[in-house]
Amino acid sequence: MGCITNAAFEKNMSLFAVSSDFSDNPLNNNVILKPEEISIENCEESVEPLTRFESTVIENQAFRLKIDTVNGLNPYSLYDKKNNVVLANGDYFYGFGRPLQVKSETKELPDHVSEFTFTGSTDSFIVTHTFKFPEDQLWFEESLVLKNISGKRIDLNLGQTGRCGFRSCIGRGESNRAISQNWRFYAVPFLINTASGKREEYLIKNMVDTTSFEIASEGWIMANDEAGTLMIKYSQDQMEYSVVNSYQSISVIGGSVEGSLIWGGTGIHNNIPETTADIRPNQTIRFGLTRYIPFTGQWEKGFSLFRNFMDGKGHRFTDSFNPPVHWNEIYDNPHWWNAPDTPKKRARFYCLKDMEIEVAKAAAIGCEALYLDPGWDTRMGSTIWADDRLMSCRKFCIT
Repeated sequence: MGCITNAAFEKNMSLFAVSSDFSDNPLNNNVILKPEEISIENCEESVEPLTRFESTVIENQAFRLKIDTVNGLNPYSLYDKKNNVVLANGDYFYGFGRPLQVKSETKELPDHVSEFTFTGSTDSFIVTHTFKFPEDQLWFEESLVLKNISGKRIDLNLGQTGRCGFRSCIGRGESNRAISQNWRFYAVPFLINTASGKREEYLIKNMVDTTSFEIASEGWIMANDEAGTLMIKYSQDQMEYSVVNSYQSISVIGGSVEGSLIWGGTGIHNNIPETTADIRPNQTIRFGLTRYIPFTGQWEKGFSLFRNFMDGKGHRFTDSFNPPVHWNEIYDNPHWWNAPDTPKKRARFYCLKDMEIEVAKAAAIGCEALYLDPGWDTRMGSTIWADDRLMSCRKFCIT
């Protein structure tokens, strides 16, 4: 099982504690209890945060996670044991306010997986934050559930109120033993954006220079030239993104502005997931899981790990999968280039003789099926086959 301990008090509490300020958050009226006043000016040092008083420490072969529940729910430290890397070293970010009055529960699941559930509340939500740690595998998962107890509808798309995630304080130096300026984020699975053609690779030094930097993908690889961690957002119930964004906080000592990144957890990007825009009283929102997997080596290895994860979830082709190669007639058909679409133009450009030309092209290059784009129906959106132009659908398919 995953190992869990209640840590004893250590004098300095945390080397990299950051106070959380949600005073401008319309959803939060709780008093946020701040950690000990300790400077984060040296957060570039590759040191795992010391264990706070009565923290819960969860670990397996790959990771060690420290969670403070005395001052509200706060997973403040995440350490990659496999690669000796400090991943998170600042207070966990809850955009709707830090959950208070925290209770915890531990459960043993099949396949030697331990589940650790922490439940707390804000003025608006009951928050259930769950972590799963397998005993003999190199990963862990987190997931969040929110129940609206405010008595009113809530829109989590306002500002960062729907954002939750681990925080990495980014120092001024470079290090391979902690998330720092020389690390990079790589989008998964599409390193090359399918719409813009842009390469989705980001240097952390550039990411923390602005207060409004935000990127979103199905997953991310955060890595240096020696090792890294893959994070995957996975949901079968709704579309969700894995979001990474910059965050600036004020150092408790000295008042200097400190750059940090928030990653993992949950995030809302371009109003997705849509369920977060109007959460009714007593409604429960379940976000998808985020899995974290460490690796040693170059960043490309993260893509192999992503493929293995998706294969394990059943998202793969069977050995017998052999679909017919399609020919789509749309761009070779003059109908497409003669907007607007009208029945008269369909009668001119989208008839049986036109499709026979396309079938001949398809056969010549070895295609096995013909794909018909808009034009096969009587008018746009009617979904009624145009018998008068294309003969009956049955005859068309067997001719």
